[in-house]
Amino acid sequence: MKKIFTLVAAAMVSAVSFAQTYSWSSSSDGVVTEVGGKAVTEMATDERVNYPVTVAGVNYYTICLNGKVGNINDAAVDNSKNTSARIVITLNNALAKGDKISLTGFLNKNEEKSASAAIVFENGTEIDSEDFPNIGLDNSLKPGTQTFDVPDAEVGTKVIKLSRKSSSTNVFLTSITIDSATGVSKVVEVAEDGATYNLQGVKVGSDYKGVVVKNGKKFVK
Repeated sequence: MKKIFTLVAAAMVSAVSFAQTYSWSSSSDGVVTEVGGKAVTEMATDERVNYPVTVAGVNYYTICLNGKVGNINDAAVDNSKNTSARIVITLNNALAKGDKISLTGFLNKNEEKSASAAIVFENGTEIDSEDFPNIGLDNSLKPGTQTFDVPDAEVGTKVIKLSRKSSSTNVFLTSITIDSATGVSKVVEVAEDGATYNLQGVKVGSDYKGVVVKNGKKFVK
């Protein structure tokens, strides 16, 4: 009985539901799902939002981080060239203490290259990611997810900018999510049976996009 209770309790804790402050993702045919805000570039057009990339026959529609963090706050942007495509996300609701930002992405070079992303917040705080997987060089790799805590100095702000670091190649983001710890609504029981569930405890299929729970662990698809 004690063993059974422990297993059930572990499954319940792993499935605590976090309210999603913001999410952006796009399907393989370019249909964007965006909730909780708006992502745009600082360019005349938004072609770097929902930007198509094909790797080994697999289609991705992405947010392309092309502009470098070193000039992310430049007032002047050359709209005649698509070389300063910093991404600006304006949220419907302000960031809260305990919120977590997740970036899922990759780079696409058929040679040894590295590339990382930078998040610059409204009050000037910067968070830098680790390098993302180069799936152009190794097709067996998948886009990687990195998660960051919202800095205390940025609690209450509603704007973030995304760019690549001063690296030699672009970063392609397949999804962006901001999960709010203040939005915990309930605990749902999710069996560790190999199936995939959303944060409401409903079983979902392989084509589902967003935060899911599988075998007691949370993933971003």
